[in-house]
Amino acid sequence: MPNSQAQGAQAERYVKQILLAHQWCLLEQNWTCRYGEIDLLLTKQSLPSARMLVVEVKARRRSGLDGWGIAAFDQAKRRCLARSLQCWQAANPWSEGCCFEVVLALVALPVHRHWVRWIRIETLAGVSW
Repeated sequence: MPNSQAQGAQAERYVKQILLAHQWCLLEQNWTCRYGEIDLLLTKQSLPSARMLVVEVKARRRSGLDGWGIAAFDQAKRRCLARSLQCWQAANPWSEGCCFEVVLALVALPVHRHWVRWIRIETLAGVSW
């Protein structure tokens, strides 16, 4: 695995650890379909229905031109993620009616610095971007 892929995987593991420590339950990691990939998909039970958290993880050594990865999550990437999520929902009809929240997790490398910036992208009921 090239160094950047290893660092990206390490960043995903770190974000997953943080969320699991906050009582989120992992449903999927690196789930793929023909439209793209969902880095992390987690759930937290709350009344009256479950909350679903879709996390796109971006890891960068420094801010650079794409602002720690914000620019990399452009409109095309958002469309791919929305289609991937719709594909996941089609395969998991029990999730109908759940509230989905999409979050961008920007991780500063090296990961041991413990810096993650969370950016809420969308909150979706039923998902139809």
